[in-house]
Amino acid sequence: MPICSLLENQSVAKLKPFGTITMDFSFIETSTREVLEKVLQESHNYAEFTKALGRIAISEDASDEIVLLAIRHANNLNLGEFELNILNSNAERRVVLPFLLSRQASNDTGWDLAIKATEEAIEQVEEDWLTFLYLLQLYWIAIMTGFGNPLEETTQIRIKEMLEKNPSLNCYSGKFHLYHVFRLKQEGDIPRALDSCTQGLKTAEIFDDKLYESQLLCQKAELIGLFQFGPGSTSAAKRILTKARGICETLGDIQGLMSLQSLIQVICHIRAEYSEANEINYSIIENRTLVAQDLDINLHDTAFILNELGNGREALEMAMLALEGAGRRPLLLPYCHMDVAWSLINLNRLDEAAHQMDLARDFILHSGIESTIAYEYMINGLLERARGDFQSAFHSFEKALIINERNHRYNRANSCLIKLAETEVLAFEKTSKNRDDEVAGKWHARLEKFGREMELPGVVGIELLLRGELRLKQGHEIEARDCIEKALQMADSPGLAFLKKRTIRVLNLF
Repeated sequence: MPICSLLENQSVAKLKPFGTITMDFSFIETSTREVLEKVLQESHNYAEFTKALGRIAISEDASDEIVLLAIRHANNLNLGEFELNILNSNAERRVVLPFLLSRQASNDTGWDLAIKATEEAIEQVEEDWLTFLYLLQLYWIAIMTGFGNPLEETTQIRIKEMLEKNPSLNCYSGKFHLYHVFRLKQEGDIPRALDSCTQGLKTAEIFDDKLYESQLLCQKAELIGLFQFGPGSTSAAKRILTKARGICETLGDIQGLMSLQSLIQVICHIRAEYSEANEINYSIIENRTLVAQDLDINLHDTAFILNELGNGREALEMAMLALEGAGRRPLLLPYCHMDVAWSLINLNRLDEAAHQMDLARDFILHSGIESTIAYEYMINGLLERARGDFQSAFHSFEKALIINERNHRYNRANSCLIKLAETEVLAFEKTSKNRDDEVAGKWHARLEKFGREMELPGVVGIELLLRGELRLKQGHEIEARDCIEKALQMADSPGLAFLKKRTIRVLNLF
């Protein structure tokens, strides 16, 4: 069901007060609190509250406090255009200038003006809570303008000093922890990022800050599932994301839900739960269309999973749509051409696929981005395999695997490992020496061990099918059927529905 429809169905009960909104009540004027309470009574969820408050904030008689709070809540929900409308409507207010200039900044001069305006606002306001909100804005500017920025360290120190001096401001620290996690993640310091995430979640729970609880839960899931990839990590990440999803749905946080869906899709890809990933991708496209957002990257993701499923026709449609819009995103162009090439390989249109690869390489030479090079190796391996050149395919897949592992692109790395094992089974020819071998080769052995140790259900299911095909080639039909039936049982899981079609294809070989 589309997110918007889901949220409409849930907008029945009135919104109950919770910390993300009520944390302001200890600091604001009585008249401001009365406005917030009235809006609360008339709203069904946090998104409705935020939009209603924003409409009040663009009226001429709105107070500075109302305007600043409207900006805070719109920013919380990543309502870009809505927030910008509030900013533009109040551009003459001095208190708004730091936020407006930050939105307008696109070069060093623009950022310098935003920093100056924010520093001046910090000096001029008397209330601690407003000082803290401006410091959070300054910290955001600092981490957005590059690594090693002295402003980042000094602002972080000022924020911590304020929290020590006035612990009541801790209610606003969820945003600080979110920014800090983002910064540490960029730096590659995952243990400290997780520590900051844990601290932020404790604070969010204490102050009932549901908005930042959901966002920090998503960060935690990403850190555990993607950056600390290990046994059981993806299962843990999915459980965390299920909790975050429930919060987002209650809040009416559409942007949060779409971000969460994108992360679940990557986790599903790692687990080779291709059917679930495919459903999520189509849901993301539908929801982004409803809120008029660009689809290019989502179309690429959808084409990728459709190709994993072997659905060349639909994958080609998605890839061509992505290619049409990728002119706005030069770094996406080579991916889109390779999506088209993979689709054509699945359709056995190999000469056309080779042409698309030539087009992709022209863009890859200019970008030089390793993840793009890895994708080229993988698609080239598929083309070589389709032409019967197994040795070249092995070389290409292994090159792609090494790059993806080095860059922690586990979804792509797992795809490459599966393709290496598939190629070993395809290339296998029975002899008197190998007729009783347990596996088709080193990559098949590695895939079997990897899937079970890392608790990746789709990888386990795919390996069982490959083992069934191998046993069939070896002439061990009873063992082959046993493997295939086990894979078929796994296909009952919604994320692994694709296995059913593949098991039937193998069963037809008997």
